[in-house]
Amino acid sequence: MSSDCTGQVTLKLQRKRWYGWETVGNDTWNPKYTKSAAVYKGCAGTSYTWRVWMYSDSAGGATAGSVKISC
Repeated sequence: MSSDCTGQVTLKLQRKRWYGWETVGNDTWNPKYTKSAAVYKGCAGTSYTWRVWMYSDSAGGATAGSVKISC
């Protein structure tokens, strides 16, 4: 999400499970005060497909492309 956004942004780190996307970490971020944000989850020796979901009142919602990571 661009740092040109105004207001608070909600970020969710999600991993794909057999029943859908599971949120494993979340945070809020205000690009007015900082240029970057991070949400993270430790890996536990399993391969998952991950994505980041973002939402702000000013810009709407977006989902980043997913990536498969093996730990």
